[in-house]
Amino acid sequence: MNLWLRNPEPLVGSKELEVVSPRIVGDRHLKMKLKKASLSLDAIGFAMGGLGELQGSALVDAVFTPAINEWNSGRYLQLILKAIRPLRDMCQVTRDESKLPLSAAHCVLRITQHGL
Repeated sequence: MNLWLRNPEPLVGSKELEVVSPRIVGDRHLKMKLKKASLSLDAIGFAMGGLGELQGSALVDAVFTPAINEWNSGRYLQLILKAIRPLRDMCQVTRDESKLPLSAAHCVLRITQHGL
């Protein structure tokens, strides 16, 4: 049995994160820093370029997986975004992923437990 089947990636959620310097990279990916109080971390949302309208200083709720990004001879903690929702929107939250659209641009949280 494959070890990864028994140990899925951890999903972590956080509310009211400040978006810092959002931008589109590679034509389809959303890159930014997410900040809470004095801590800020790099975050990337693969194929989430449709959310590029996020403004700096916007507040969001996010679900992500922590990962190590090895780049330019360094190792950095980076958040791999799984879902993100701006606080100004009323978004659908569901626990049944089979009913979700594939794009995070539809402002749907893909979570497996209650809330964030």
